[in-house]
Amino acid sequence: MAALLAGCESAARSTGFATEVPQRPDFIEQSRPATLEYVPVGTTAPERAKPKTPDEVKRAEAELEALRKRHAGEAAATSKPPTN
Repeated sequence: MAALLAGCESAARSTGFATEVPQRPDFIEQSRPATLEYVPVGTTAPERAKPKTPDEVKRAEAELEALRKRHAGEAAATSKPPTN
């Protein structure tokens, strides 16, 4: 069976249906590890973060709104009126 497949491969190469795999550049060979370490099957996912409480969400929204207003004020202070 292997000999039959080898014959098919050479026929495919000679007709142009199969291509040679080019050699990878040196920088790729040097950056890849010799063996790849995969995450084993059956590992547990990391613990998810706790959802924020409504008070924490409101506090974060207030901080972001204050930051937005500060940036809008800085942008208005530094912008020059258009000249005609």
